[in-house]
Amino acid sequence: MHNAPRPAEIFRQPESGLRVLYFAPRECWPLDTGAKLRNFHLARELARNARVTYLGFSDDPGGAVSSSLRSDMESACERVVTVPRERGYTLNKIVKGAIGRTPLPVLNYMTKAMRKQLARLLDEQDFDVVQVETVPLSAYLPVLRAARRPPVVVCDWHNIDSEVMWRYGDHTNSAARRAYARMTARRLEDLERWAMRELDAHIAVSNRDRARLLDLEPDARVITIENGVDVEYYADEQIEQASAARL
Repeated sequence: MHNAPRPAEIFRQPESGLRVLYFAPRECWPLDTGAKLRNFHLARELARNARVTYLGFSDDPGGAVSSSLRSDMESACERVVTVPRERGYTLNKIVKGAIGRTPLPVLNYMTKAMRKQLARLLDEQDFDVVQVETVPLSAYLPVLRAARRPPVVVCDWHNIDSEVMWRYGDHTNSAARRAYARMTARRLEDLERWAMRELDAHIAVSNRDRARLLDLEPDARVITIENGVDVEYYADEQIEQASAARL
């Protein structure tokens, strides 16, 4: 058993100046995927009421991509930290995924550099909450539990990865890929069951996914935060005026 405060103990007093480590598999710029959009807006909204540090892998070798979106995130958050991402789906990782117990989607995001950076952040300051984006990052849980003041760990499930992998295996025309996908899906299911037991709370993107997660662990704390639309960004002044004129 770990000694992290329970979620209710943390969120009962929002005036305490919550410190949140938002731990994502990728930097969230440019906004060209659903995952980046969700991470960008969730992290920015959290930063309205908490002191947020954003940590993620960068596709830029230097780990320091310059963009207006990064500037927006840096303005909202206390700190933005990126670690250069190692190449995924290498032959070595594919073989390890085939003969080991760790599924390939997890191996693609497990690096010594990220473990060191995560441990460094936890040593520099205490976080109340660490929100890991997608279940593969739950593999860093031993680092989080080893913190001098272990935080509450929340997982935001963008997908149920085992289901995605089962679907891929069902639709690929390659027998080898089908076999690999089904093997990976079974290992992801094992990881998902473990994560539902070991992490403190969970976020689903739909009530359907929430029900599926509760099937894995009925006693888990699971809430739903659905994806949405940035209505201010897509608002059209003429449409707004026409709508107002009809009222």
